[in-house]
Amino acid sequence: MFFGKGAIIEAIANGATKSNEIVTKTGEESAKCLKYIKTLCELGILYKETPFGEKDSSRKTLYGISDLMFRFWYRYVFPNRTLLETDAEEAVWKRRVEPDYSTYMGIVFERVCREYLLWKNSRGELPFLFISIGRWWGTDSVKRRQIEIDLIASDGEDYLICECKWRNEPLDLSVWKELQQKAAVFPKKRRRTWFYLFSKTGFQEALWEEAKRNSSIVLVEIGELLDR
Repeated sequence: MFFGKGAIIEAIANGATKSNEIVTKTGEESAKCLKYIKTLCELGILYKETPFGEKDSSRKTLYGISDLMFRFWYRYVFPNRTLLETDAEEAVWKRRVEPDYSTYMGIVFERVCREYLLWKNSRGELPFLFISIGRWWGTDSVKRRQIEIDLIASDGEDYLICECKWRNEPLDLSVWKELQQKAAVFPKKRRRTWFYLFSKTGFQEALWEEAKRNSSIVLVEIGELLDR
């Protein structure tokens, strides 16, 4: 039984977030796998997530790992344990961890940004007091592709729509324009919308200038996230 649950955590740590993907990756029977997933959620090891504004029963449900230590261990340590036991730590880092690390840090950075917004909200330092926050994903029927909005927060009328980028280069205007396009696909009616862009390495001058002209754009650098 432990092997089954461990395999589920490893599958999710490596990007399988839908139930059918987890079943396929683990090779478990579907009913048994779903039972293990439910148990892991009840234990708080996994969490269940649906798109912002949708019911818990949504068919778009995704699963994630609550504890980031578990996520790191099952993504990088567990599959490389034989190498690590033979003192190959540096080789594992260079060949297995470092090339993938920006992808791994994407979700971590989203969590940091989420905590920042919750903190600002508790202090009344946002444009409005939101009562719900989460991610949203869906289909752009015009471009026929899946899209994701990293964070959305709302009081039911006003919205914060956020992009969280863990990149090694400053964000440019294209990121802002893409976020606008994603917001246009988001199905909820909005009274007012603010766009928050979070960046690991800052923003290009053109984006700063746009934010000066447009009060609905808020740019947040990593230093501000850490300076709380």
